[in-house]
Amino acid sequence: MFLNETQRLALPRLAGFIPYHPDGEISVWDFMTRPRSYESARHCVHSNGIQTPINTVLAYVFLRNTWRALCLLHTRKQSWANWSCFIQALVGVITACVNLSSIFPGGTSCRINLWVCSFGITVSAICVDICLLVKAYAAQNRDRRLIWVCGLLMAPQLAVIWIVWVESIMLNTEKAACIFLFPAYLPWFRFGLDVAINLLFSAVFLYAVYSQYTRLGRKCWRKLGEGGVVFLFAVVLSNLVCALITATGLFGPLSEMFFLIDWVVTSTLLVRQHESIRSAFVSSQQEITRAQVCTKRQTFKRMQ
Repeated sequence: MFLNETQRLALPRLAGFIPYHPDGEISVWDFMTRPRSYESARHCVHSNGIQTPINTVLAYVFLRNTWRALCLLHTRKQSWANWSCFIQALVGVITACVNLSSIFPGGTSCRINLWVCSFGITVSAICVDICLLVKAYAAQNRDRRLIWVCGLLMAPQLAVIWIVWVESIMLNTEKAACIFLFPAYLPWFRFGLDVAINLLFSAVFLYAVYSQYTRLGRKCWRKLGEGGVVFLFAVVLSNLVCALITATGLFGPLSEMFFLIDWVVTSTLLVRQHESIRSAFVSSQQEITRAQVCTKRQTFKRMQ
């Protein structure tokens, strides 16, 4: 939901610069247990009855992805991409658990929940960009200019944390549970960042596909499939679609949830992409081993 300048300036501030709302400084439990009418209580239960299962599902998905990423990390600890997958999923687990704690007595406040969530979304975006950068860097024969360009495009992601923490307001509501009111430019700012860097990655990956096709012909599709390029394109598409939906507010207040949807989708896709690469590598190693065994057998028969 958008926040206008009049609303922002009218609210009290923590430490002189962080706007806050009294209803955002309490947990979901404290907000729900306030004395209220039957109709008001029904709205509270309904809204939190939606958010709580969502957070539970997020916790499960991120926990599963964390375990899968940890297995990948165990096989190759030096990989930046594997570390990025692991950190992205682990931060997701922490975020979901923090949000779930708010429904219990003594849980975290709405403001803390959304601060953690915004931090996690930013970390997720940076981790995704690092994963894509690693692949693009390899596809471009380790062109260092790509690192500098991507670094410049990734740096403004940190501004999202500042906008959410300092320019937005968090509060519990009866009909929408814990929400935050943000400046109207935030979704478009995030959309601009996502479009810029994802168009760059798309161009790099498309050029890699074209190069493979001109060199190998139709055989390139199998090679690209083993490299998980399809998953990389899906990650880019997810970023662009979710950013566009959030920026345009296509689904009304629910549009904000697409930040989290993109986080879950990209985490799952990146882990799956790395698993496909590992599977392809293991299969190729097995084929090489079989070929070596066959060669040794033939050599042994000739010697006899």
